[in-house]
Amino acid sequence: MTMPTQDAPQRPIDSRVRYYRLSTPDGVAVVVGLAAAGEPVTITVAQPSPAVLILPYDEAWALWACLADGLGVAGEPPAWVPEMLDPTDIEHEPLPSLGVPDRPF
Repeated sequence: MTMPTQDAPQRPIDSRVRYYRLSTPDGVAVVVGLAAAGEPVTITVAQPSPAVLILPYDEAWALWACLADGLGVAGEPPAWVPEMLDPTDIEHEPLPSLGVPDRPF
C-alpha cells in the first residue's frame, strides 16, 4: 500500500541581515553582514577608524575562496578562532541561520 505524500512546508523567508562578529587578540573587531543570496555583503574591520567594504554577492564568494584557499595552506587556524560563528542582528541578538547546514569554515 502506498502512503500519501505531502510536500514539505515552505520555510518562511527571513530577510534580516545576519552579522557574524569576531575580535582578534589585538582587539580589532571584524563584522560581516550577510542578507539573502544575491544581496551585497558588508565587511567592516574596526581599527582606530572603521574600514567598510561592500561587495556584490559574487565578489564576496571570490574573496571567500581566495582567503580559504590561501589561509588553508598556511596551517591550522589560531586557537582563538572558533569553528562556528552564530549570526546576530544589528543589536547582537541571536538570529536563526539562513538554512545552510552547520559546517566549520
